[in-house]
Amino acid sequence: MSSPTPLLDRFPRPTPSAARETVDGHSMIATEAGDLLSFWRDAGDDDASAVAECALELADGSRSIRDIAARVSAEFQVSEARAQEDLCAFFLDLENAQAFVLGDAPSSHA
Repeated sequence: MSSPTPLLDRFPRPTPSAARETVDGHSMIATEAGDLLSFWRDAGDDDASAVAECALELADGSRSIRDIAARVSAEFQVSEARAQEDLCAFFLDLENAQAFVLGDAPSSHA
């Protein structure tokens, strides 16, 4: 029996039933369950919103969370450990909302 793939080495991608739209830099994801997840930029949270936008753009199933964290770390000048921790939590939340799948291998549809 093989061990489960560590979270950092999983490959996030949107679920086929989730619809994502970006309007004026604000991303929204509608799930099959009818939930609307939104990532809005506001006066106090521009960095977090920009990181979320970047992570969502990179999460196409071809990159692992580790890969995405490295890009976020470089672009936003945050430690790689912090980016990894935050993105693991972010993608787990999206998976729990049934908006994303965390694959064990790169997606052939990326």
